[in-house]
Amino acid sequence: MREINLDESANAIPHHTFLTYGESRAGKTRWSATFPRPLFLSDVTEGGWETIRYMDDDDFFEPGRRPMVWGIEKMTDMSEALAKADPLIASGEVHTLVIDSLSFYVDLFLNYLIGAQVKRDMRGAYGDLGIHLRDLRVKVHSRPVNVVWLCLAKHPDESDPTGGPMIPGQQAAKFAAGCHFIFHARSYQEKRGQELLPPVFEMRTRRFGGYLAGNRLGGMANQLPDPLIGGYSDLVTYLGYDADELRKTLAIKKVLPVGTVIQDRAVKPAPAPAPAPAPAPASRPPVAQPRRPVAIPVVKS
Repeated sequence: MREINLDESANAIPHHTFLTYGESRAGKTRWSATFPRPLFLSDVTEGGWETIRYMDDDDFFEPGRRPMVWGIEKMTDMSEALAKADPLIASGEVHTLVIDSLSFYVDLFLNYLIGAQVKRDMRGAYGDLGIHLRDLRVKVHSRPVNVVWLCLAKHPDESDPTGGPMIPGQQAAKFAAGCHFIFHARSYQEKRGQELLPPVFEMRTRRFGGYLAGNRLGGMANQLPDPLIGGYSDLVTYLGYDADELRKTLAIKKVLPVGTVIQDRAVKPAPAPAPAPAPAPASRPPVAQPRRPVAIPVVKS
């Protein structure tokens, strides 16, 4: 059992969970990179981090401080990455976890389950996948950071008129229910006469056509503009926070407990101060030695 504190610390980085889905090239990765101190757990076959490589330093929440990216390429990588991230979270080096993307991670895990079967059983594989995704969501959301799940989009069709994240089975609805915000990422370009204008990247914060979007926070979250254009600083400003004050809190470094491992380096206890040298003995005046008698020759007359 865990006690839940409903009060927020003044000017502390708020922690929310996001499920952001949309077409490829809709700006999902770029938007997530504007969050405070993000760590991307990125599928290596997609290579979404290339977007971050070409972002300007001023695009990040702390200008010049680029996100960290760890590539996910085999089944054990996700659990190992989360364990390795915990000391960075405790030290304040990481304030956001971005899973880029959940759609590709689902493919990786499903292929692993099918390959481990002696006899092909797709129903059993999807059942095991659902159990794993629920366990993953619960564990990731238990960490005191922002969590951003990125997904490709499943489009509305005749069998299901509601578009949403590309996650198989019941987990699509459960992931949506388990996050504070569901955003639908879109990009488009318009023409002015014969001129093609620069692309527009936006987050739909409310249901858009047949696509699911919204939040469960109420209050100022219900006043988010739709569409939302901008990055994390714009988002938290609409939620009533002062982005500049939040940046100041990031400058406060936490003291790590002894034994914490950060990137394979353990924090060692401070060496004990060297003992003070013993005081030199006080100088004393030399002690006069008794003079030995000198034989004086006697001269006889």
